[in-house]
Amino acid sequence: VKPAAPPGSAWGVFGSDDEVGCVNFLTPQGVVDAARLVRKGKVFRLDKRINYAHPPLFRRVPVRHNIISFESFGILGHDDSLDNYNTQEGSQWDGLAHRGHPRYQAFYNGVKAHQIKDGPDGKLGIPHWADRFVGRGLLLDAFKYRAEQGRPLNPLDSESYSLVDLIGTLAAQQVALKPGTILLVRTGWMQAYLGATAEQKQTMASVSKLRSCGIESSRDLMAWLWDNRVAALGTDCPAVEPWPWNFQDENALH
Repeated sequence: VKPAAPPGSAWGVFGSDDEVGCVNFLTPQGVVDAARLVRKGKVFRLDKRINYAHPPLFRRVPVRHNIISFESFGILGHDDSLDNYNTQEGSQWDGLAHRGHPRYQAFYNGVKAHQIKDGPDGKLGIPHWADRFVGRGLLLDAFKYRAEQGRPLNPLDSESYSLVDLIGTLAAQQVALKPGTILLVRTGWMQAYLGATAEQKQTMASVSKLRSCGIESSRDLMAWLWDNRVAALGTDCPAVEPWPWNFQDENALH
């Protein structure tokens, strides 16, 4: 659609100046439809606590949480602050400026690195879509599905969930994708990591030694996500796709 864009990319599909990509599939009507799905008042926390990984993965620095007392002002109360907080450290969504295309040396819609900067003039920032991120969430328990199929997967190895696995999980759960779905896939990695020994976690903190399962990075899978108008994809593993992955791989989900 956009001249000189990577083949098969969505650059230009939503306009030459678009900065949110498939988040455009989240619509006001989709929010209303999602609200109608609520049947119970039970609340599920989907994020992990800060510093859940000890030591942090990918050589990141641990966050320090500070409690600031107002006692010196004669007030009973507190503030708090976070030092060294890397937003990639815990639960987060990768913004469209997180990874660029290695061959085209550009980010989504052809945005160049010098255009990504702090403040309201920065391109592809999370603020462009954070206040639009409401819709129908769908949890696929791919880890449970593989186990029930007699094909259990080791989350702490670089094994892949295939497109066939995801389609099979949909069928087993008797659910369907709809345009604007926020797809969450349970790979089992988080449960395995939390159950690992201190020695194993120390090893996994090394980028070169980390091994993690993930979703296959294939054109067929990306076409499936696009054809079903999936708005966003989240997992409980470090990189969505299996780790390690080839940073130069043009098929990678990132």
